Amino acid sequence: MTQQKDFETLLTSIANAPVGSLGSDDGNGTGIDENQVLHEIRLAKERLKADPSLFSGDPNRFFTYDDPVLAIMAYLYQSHAQMARVVGVAGPEGANLQEETFWKWAKTGVYMWRSRNSKSYDTLMGKTPREDIVIPKEVMRIGVAGDAGYFGQAQTNIIYKIREIHRNRPYDLLVHLGDIYFAGHGEEFLKHFLAPFMNVGPRVLTLVGNHDLYMGADSFLHALKVLKQPGRYFCIENPHWRIACLDTALPASSITRNAGRLDEGQLDWLDSRLIKMTGKRTF
Repeated sequence: MTQQKDFETLLTSIANAPVGSLGSDDGNGTGIDENQVLHEIRLAKERLKADPSLFSGDPNRFFTYDDPVLAIMAYLYQSHAQMARVVGVAGPEGANLQEETFWKWAKTGVYMWRSRNSKSYDTLMGKTPREDIVIPKEVMRIGVAGDAGYFGQAQTNIIYKIREIHRNRPYDLLVHLGDIYFAGHGEEFLKHFLAPFMNVGPRVLTLVGNHDLYMGADSFLHALKVLKQPGRYFCIENPHWRIACLDTALPASSITRNAGRLDEGQLDWLDSRLIKMTGKRTF
């Protein structure tokens, strides 16, 4: 079976499924009723059935559809197909797990489409920091944490390790690199990031990941308030160093926001920092 046929078979199984048979939100707090999601997917499936020419590309490699919802779901499916296959052979229930994985990505595609015109994106784009974060120490220690992802044992192990290091050699800051799964809803931010990280020890700051924006930017804007963060990007400095922490997700041109770039306002801000802080090394 080609990747295209595999994708369309899974799409059909979801479109034909009764509401509730595909599992709940799993605590992700997406805030969209499954009836709404299934309705969007069923409409997309009907559009494809009525006009197969919506498909374009290579059935065995990269393909897309001349339909916004199908195009997003196909992109997510292809990006994560290898993950789904690995899960699919994990045990006797592997096939079910694979379908559940696809269901989550299918829902995310709908969320992204529904929130594409959110005014919160413009509000976040205007969050230019008015001040830098100054650590008035000759030596500063900054921890960097990758994607928070999901709350769970793996994340708990990392946070425990950060606390342990912080007790012995305190960090001045912890910078989180973004991506709180699954689609950036407020409940996800609270459960998967803010609640577990607020008591990690040092002050926490966060950058924007593409997952954080799939349902608009309201949740990230709220996180900025909670963390008392100066902006969606920021500069950390001590007497010898300046560390520019930048946002390549929000300015990305694609709806999936993973084709990273820097917007003009951010570049102007960065230029002003470089001019202002002559004599310091920049990272």
